[in-house]
Amino acid sequence: MKVLAFLFAVLLAASCGGGNDGGQDVPKTTDTSSETAASDAELPPADAEPAEDLPQQTEYPLPADPVPTPQSGTYGWTDGVNSVTFAINDGMAFVLEANFSCIGETGCKVKNEFSKTTCNVAFDKGYYTTLAGGVFVIEGIKGTDKLYGALQSDNTVSLVYELTPAVSCCTDTFAFDATWANTADCSDYANPDCDPYTDQHCEAGMNCIFGADNKPVCMVAGEKQIGEECAMQGNCADGVCMALEGTPGQHCYQYCLGAGACGYGQQCMPLDGEPWKVCSLSTVEYEDCNLLTQNCTIKGEACYFSSSPINQPVCMKEGTGEKGDPCDSSTECHKGLDCIANKECMQLCNMQGGDPECEDTFTNCPKLYQYQNAGYCDE
Repeated sequence: MKVLAFLFAVLLAASCGGGNDGGQDVPKTTDTSSETAASDAELPPADAEPAEDLPQQTEYPLPADPVPTPQSGTYGWTDGVNSVTFAINDGMAFVLEANFSCIGETGCKVKNEFSKTTCNVAFDKGYYTTLAGGVFVIEGIKGTDKLYGALQSDNTVSLVYELTPAVSCCTDTFAFDATWANTADCSDYANPDCDPYTDQHCEAGMNCIFGADNKPVCMVAGEKQIGEECAMQGNCADGVCMALEGTPGQHCYQYCLGAGACGYGQQCMPLDGEPWKVCSLSTVEYEDCNLLTQNCTIKGEACYFSSSPINQPVCMKEGTGEKGDPCDSSTECHKGLDCIANKECMQLCNMQGGDPECEDTFTNCPKLYQYQNAGYCDE
């Protein structure tokens, strides 16, 4: 009984704060030394490497101090593969052109690009933002991308471009400096460009053409019709006055986006160094050819299937597009390739077997031009 009484006394003392004199409640003090030690033990050293599975934070450059006043005009950068062109004017930045790509671990390629626009088109499409404290941020031009810029001097901008497609096998971040390129100052960015294909936004009696730096401009229309000889731009009632290789003199040519805009037997021809195309003249004769043998007799020409009403293969100047490259017309592709569905340069093949063959034996060779057994490798 004495042992039980003793145990009961010990348990009672413990439950009441055991060991306090007179059983009085004593205010407790908080000893943080052990807690601090445990917390410090859980923190990584200051110079520790970040965990591999944690996303790395993008470092954005700061603007110069004091913030410089930028020169109005266009700025550009390229590494030979990736590139960007933008303009600064009136406290705003306009993205005019971009081309960025990355290759994922499995070899898949993601590419964000859009063709060069004018300040007016960039303004209409929302490809612009204001400069605040020497910094601008433009997001969502191509999906979920982001362009960050910080002024470093009156003619230099440090940029970070984040390529992060919504559905992607790879992402990438590019950091670089862009420099002032020319004096095109975007001063009329709020005025819509005229349309060279329809003459929209030009007053009656005016003709819209691609002018300096390929900016569409309205000019007084002349009297010369498409196909007639001309001496200068002001002679043409529509289209553009120019000379083409293989055609004597200058003529008025009609602008086109595709063969559907041109007449019977005419091609919508891409031009070297120009982002626009013109219809060939109906007086020009094309050499017939074989898509499979590529038997054009003029050096620098290749055989393409004509998507115009002529509906047969003809020889035209060879394009530069490689297999898989995007395209709008056949003549944008290399010899032995053709632009399928106005989307992609694809390899030609013999539907009956034999040369040319697709790289993979099991690749389908659907019809492109049945009279020559010509198809394309549907890879």
